[in-house]
Amino acid sequence: MQKKTYDLTKIKKATPQDLSEIHLIEKESFSNPWKISFFSGELSNVFSNTFIYREKDEEQAIGFIIFRKIADTIEIIKIAVKKNYRDMGIGSFLMNFILSGPYSDEILSFFLEVRTSNDEAIRFYKKFGFNITGIRKNYYSNPTEDALILNFRKN
Repeated sequence: MQKKTYDLTKIKKATPQDLSEIHLIEKESFSNPWKISFFSGELSNVFSNTFIYREKDEEQAIGFIIFRKIADTIEIIKIAVKKNYRDMGIGSFLMNFILSGPYSDEILSFFLEVRTSNDEAIRFYKKFGFNITGIRKNYYSNPTEDALILNFRKN
């Protein structure tokens, strides 16, 4: 995977002041959205990183990604983009930032979970080289559903 350059004016590390914006995106993106306190917990977790995406002319965040970096592995916890900004490459921009940007140095593998019924997300992750490596039974609620475990290993 080739290193890419990123317009870092579009991505910034989230702060507690960004939580309400992140939560708005969360509520429109997931059937069982996290509470703001969960995001606050991620901000205080030493292994966790939360980034928000803004277009230069946008005042509000229009996307976010949360990941945990432990040793040579990154777990992608959440990625979401506001509904009216989807299919514009913002999710891909955020994924590339994690997979080949400044946080990917010394990382050998990436993994995440996704609902088995979320065909759109599964296609999205597969386009980045993720492969299904397992299943977590009844992992999700509202509705109850299994999760696919997807993994990507660097060469």
